[in-house]
Amino acid sequence: MSSLAKIPVSELVAAVTPEQQEKIKKASDNLNEWNELFKKYPHNTRRAYMSDIADYQVFCQRKGLPWLSTDFDASKEVYKAYIDELIASELKRATIERRISTLSVLYGVVELPNPIKTSKMLSEYVRLSLRDKPKAQKQAEPMRIDDLEAINRDFAINSLKDLRDLMVLNFAFAALLRGSELAEVEHKHISVRDNTLFIPKRKNDQDGQGGYSYLSDECLELYQRWCKESGQRSGKLFRAIRKGDNVTDSSLEYRGIYNIFKSVYLRCGLDPSNISTHSGRVGSAVSMAEAGISGFEIQMSGGWSDSKMVARYSQQANMRNAGIAKLMKGRK
Repeated sequence: MSSLAKIPVSELVAAVTPEQQEKIKKASDNLNEWNELFKKYPHNTRRAYMSDIADYQVFCQRKGLPWLSTDFDASKEVYKAYIDELIASELKRATIERRISTLSVLYGVVELPNPIKTSKMLSEYVRLSLRDKPKAQKQAEPMRIDDLEAINRDFAINSLKDLRDLMVLNFAFAALLRGSELAEVEHKHISVRDNTLFIPKRKNDQDGQGGYSYLSDECLELYQRWCKESGQRSGKLFRAIRKGDNVTDSSLEYRGIYNIFKSVYLRCGLDPSNISTHSGRVGSAVSMAEAGISGFEIQMSGGWSDSKMVARYSQQANMRNAGIAKLMKGRK
């Protein structure tokens, strides 16, 4: 992920006059400078930008169009054609909106007029086109607290791998961790005395200040057992394990954590079809909402910067206490 532009600026940019050529040179220089800054971005941000920009470049190459141009009208037509293709695709609305946002970032970096920001007609065209795409995203199946308790009760630990897998689900739920955050947990981040996990950087932590999450007694019992039986007390906590319970130096990646959720659910006789690495985080928020815990406390527990995501996760649970629910229950 060392370079954002898969295709050189000079090969896909329309420039005719000396003034236009100077603007394109400036755009190319800016992009090269951004490539250096890009290395400091979070891994998931880099991956998303790389994917979005590459998709746009390939579209332009396939259509024989310049992916950057000093001609505003030409840029507007290319942009509109790209939006039409995105809307006609099977991509979800959230993905399309992310790609549009990435294009805005790209135009800002190269300092060329951004069609969607400059043209009211184009921005309205995009807004109205997006109405045909449902905005609601499918939420990961929540792993509620009663699911986790059943798993802890029924999942037999017969190996180090079993111990690691059960620890993954408990950490995910108690600390409301995303898959990427689970992969980054280190021994030094865990305080047995304080029942806390320090998270150096979360998804919405742009300043990199980090923060703390709670670890349950169950988490810490599993953790201390892991340290004793694996002999591991430093470095990454969740590691790949080879046959014979040989713990490697390689930390688990997203796919490995995803497979752990699926396999644990299968072994416990639960339906794994809609389970993801986000299920622990979502399930924890949903369980708190169902228990009547305030939105602010849920927000603090999950490290959300605002209450919008909390409201989305707890929407279904809150319907139990909505006006119609109170009316119907009161009639019994």
